[in-house]
Amino acid sequence: MRLFGKTKKEQLSQRQEALALGLADRICGWQRRVSDRLNRMTAGFGRRTWLWLLGIVGISFGSYCAYLIWNAFN
Repeated sequence: MRLFGKTKKEQLSQRQEALALGLADRICGWQRRVSDRLNRMTAGFGRRTWLWLLGIVGISFGSYCAYLIWNAFN
């Protein structure tokens, strides 16, 4: 039982390949700069602060998911 067929991979032209590589490099550079900045900002945080931040993020995402589920059935 095949629900999904295999997709054919089409070959990219040299220009498309170069454009994709340049775009990937820019995105990776941006991610690296953001992560370096965040690491500098949070370098002095202790274990207790990290646990509080993790708890706040978890509760926030959990609350938002519960909100979405609740509104899906109303």
